[in-house]
Amino acid sequence: MVKTIVWNRRASDSFDAIVQYLENEWGGRVTKDFVKRTYHILDLLAANPEMGAVEHYEKQIRGFLITKHNTLFYR
Repeated sequence: MVKTIVWNRRASDSFDAIVQYLENEWGGRVTKDFVKRTYHILDLLAANPEMGAVEHYEKQIRGFLITKHNTLFYR
């Protein structure tokens, strides 16, 4: 069963800031690759929500490494 991905305000703002930084410092190609990789991982997580590593058991927070500098946390 495919789950729906819902971004909260903080996540959306953080993602936008990362994309803006990458665009300014590294250019369009790096930014495009990062966005494609992020949305690919989101598609995988929508189909397999328990795929990420458990980061906080009580709050049911999981994490998935996007790049060595960026981790996606989700519930």
